[in-house]
Amino acid sequence: LALLVSLRDLIEMMSIGTLLAYTLVSVCVLLLRYQPDEQTDTHQFRVEEDEASLLKRLLGARPTPATGRIVTRCTLLFFITSFFLWSTVIYGVEQGSGVGAVFSGLMATLMAASLVKLMVLILQQPESTRRLPYMAPCVPFVPGAAILVNSYLMLKLSPLTWARFTIWCIIGLLIYGCYGVWHSTLELNKPSDPFFSWINLCKPLKSPVTTI
Repeated sequence: LALLVSLRDLIEMMSIGTLLAYTLVSVCVLLLRYQPDEQTDTHQFRVEEDEASLLKRLLGARPTPATGRIVTRCTLLFFITSFFLWSTVIYGVEQGSGVGAVFSGLMATLMAASLVKLMVLILQQPESTRRLPYMAPCVPFVPGAAILVNSYLMLKLSPLTWARFTIWCIIGLLIYGCYGVWHSTLELNKPSDPFFSWINLCKPLKSPVTTI
């Protein structure tokens, strides 16, 4: 590829892909740390669990499907808001001037306050009691900081890099949606998954061949 494109463009394409991968890993760490264990009996939880105090959750309450959904929503909002925050800071505050820069600064302050509130909401939810050989420390602060730093570095790349990255992502999604998901022998062997069961039903039926 270095023979076809300039070295700087190649480095930026590698950087945006690596930064996005690290950002998605941080998002997954947040999501998985607060999800209920598979052996958790979801029928034992009642509506009054939503009214549990912060002290009760910090004293060892187990995660439930409800708390897992709260963390999922907060994490996705944190991911999206971080990009809006740095976009406002980079293109509104740093490159702006006058009233526009002041307005962008106020918007960035409000979005930063929203990120803090989302982080507090995630912190209030009980963590999974499952222990693994390696676990990320200081959750949710380390993944949250990684999302903020990576999103800032990604937005500092050139617009041309973002255009190329978007085009390649669209091509990859088209290949996956048109071919990969329909011919995946690993995932289609999971009859318990309703999504892949639906894919099996949508696949064209092959007529049997009779041999004489």
